[in-house]
Amino acid sequence: AANHFIDTPHQSQGGRLFQATGAVAADGPQLTHQQTATNGPEQTTERRSRRTKEVSDRGYMIRYSNGVQKEVHHDGTTVTRFVNGDVETKLPHSGSVAYFHAGDQVLQITLPDQSVLYEYSNQQMERHLPNGDKVIMFPNGMKQVLMRGVV
Repeated sequence: AANHFIDTPHQSQGGRLFQATGAVAADGPQLTHQQTATNGPEQTTERRSRRTKEVSDRGYMIRYSNGVQKEVHHDGTTVTRFVNGDVETKLPHSGSVAYFHAGDQVLQITLPDQSVLYEYSNQQMERHLPNGDKVIMFPNGMKQVLMRGVV
């Protein structure tokens, strides 16, 4: 069944991807230690609470003392990896923020218009609109629209 409220999510190298936003979840673009070691000059700066590794051709990575890692790409995209497995990706070119909740296996994308898209591990998708309305697309193709204040 056609999905009329968001583009269909696609798999991309193990991470979920929404075409409409370009948002990538857990397995999205990365600056890993192995990649940076082979991709040109790098500079490491250490402070008490964080360690920053700059890679001139890709951006830089910050490793905080609490285990959180933040990747800052040259295009302004930031990917923050939390110790509980959650991943937040901020996409400045689209104004979207994707947050992957690792424990529940839920991808949440906040769009510039403040609507929020959810994709659950059972493939159910929802769009929560700023006015309180919700559109739910079930895995079997059924679509349900819940209007704010209407039961």
